[in-house]
Amino acid sequence: MDLTQLPLFGLLKEKMNFLSEQQKAISNNLANADTPGYRAETLKEPDFSAFLNGGSGKTGGTLQMATTDAKHIPAALGGVSPLEAAIHGRGASSPDGNSVDVSEQVMKLADTQLQYNLATNIYGKHVQLLRLALGRGGQ
Repeated sequence: MDLTQLPLFGLLKEKMNFLSEQQKAISNNLANADTPGYRAETLKEPDFSAFLNGGSGKTGGTLQMATTDAKHIPAALGGVSPLEAAIHGRGASSPDGNSVDVSEQVMKLADTQLQYNLATNIYGKHVQLLRLALGRGGQ
């Protein structure tokens, strides 16, 4: 059975492929940080929220974070994280026309690594869950 046929596994595969391409672009940007006239490469992230808002692009219910206490902070999917705000707040280029900001690229690289680790952990946990459901335990 091809696990990528299951919606969650297909989504994780897409996410991990995107993160791999993003890591290549960031590495390329860092390698060209001193190249005059080089413009930093950026990738537009696919909209993975379609899965959360009804599953695999289908229309349906939405996934909401539960607030069981009046003191809980309400959260909305699709908000801008502080890291994203810090990354997108820049855009100036140096006098030689190079638009690579090394500190910005290092932040993006760290974020990409964290997201990739999260995706691989989720993938592994769901494989273990399928094995358990099939009666093979965690082997």
